[in-house]
Amino acid sequence: MGEYLRVLTVLTSLAILAFPLAIQFAYSAGPSINIYITYDPVENYGALNIQVGFNTALNNTVLDLPLPGLGGGRYGSVSVSAGNGKPLTYSLDEERNLLRIFINESTKTVSVDAYIYDVADEVGIDTYVLNLNFTQYIGTSSFHGKLVLMGNYNTTIIQTLSAKKPTISHAENTTIIDIYEPDNYIIIASAIPEIPGAPAGGGASGTRTSAGTTPLLNPVIIGSILAIIAVAAAILYYFYKKSREPEIISIPPTELLSDDTIKEIILYIGDAGPQGIQQSKLVRLTNRPKSTISRRIKRLANEGYVEIKRMGKHNIVKLTEKGYEAYKKLKKEVGG
Repeated sequence: MGEYLRVLTVLTSLAILAFPLAIQFAYSAGPSINIYITYDPVENYGALNIQVGFNTALNNTVLDLPLPGLGGGRYGSVSVSAGNGKPLTYSLDEERNLLRIFINESTKTVSVDAYIYDVADEVGIDTYVLNLNFTQYIGTSSFHGKLVLMGNYNTTIIQTLSAKKPTISHAENTTIIDIYEPDNYIIIASAIPEIPGAPAGGGASGTRTSAGTTPLLNPVIIGSILAIIAVAAAILYYFYKKSREPEIISIPPTELLSDDTIKEIILYIGDAGPQGIQQSKLVRLTNRPKSTISRRIKRLANEGYVEIKRMGKHNIVKLTEKGYEAYKKLKKEVGG
């Protein structure tokens, strides 16, 4: 583990030298950076907002803004606006992970919004690794990052440069990580097992025992032990995976429609009609884990059977022409 961390530190240092902070203005203090990320590791997508503040108003300026590193994640649907809410023209250099913003009116703040996806790497059952690199913001006057994970997770955070540790809290089925210094963060998130009958947020007030006796291992202790084991396994697996070429296990195209879960998904989508169906509803209808449904839908989309559209807070899944043909064949098989 120490060897991997030393390598990671060297690579991060090289990245800082090779990719210096692109925001360079004639100010005594650099800009302030506030980053807010909401992310669902199971669905593997989320949203990002960056607020950049300056001591002096900018006008008729080209701003080169480095974007946070997302490991293997990607950006989509980027929008940029000035402090008054008016949109600004920009160009995105994905190879350098750089946003070039053209500021044609006086403003002291710039806001960037984007969808992000494929940031989480599933390394075990309900265990995910996210790599967020903020080292390009070293030198700014102030920095604050907030990552909100959708769901309750036990988290382990590895960082390589800064001494100030992030703080972790939970609220309303979310895990909140506040980051105070720009650094390269590896975040291992393992879902906290739900305890039947226990109130939201943990606790086992719904568990009763005989008078005068104490259980040797209550559900909270068992859940904590399992979570610790899962996190340790995730760390080892993550670094092992990064040390070799990834092995991709998937359903071959010829066997795709023989998978029972795939069949159920296509039938439910087809039965819903041309308006499609919410992905979350498919989880309830099939009574399968969110991660299972998410992977199957992603595979169906890659093979051209379905299309996924984002509407508000929900993913809407619809059949393509190819998917509808498969739906009709499956309906005949089940006698529909």
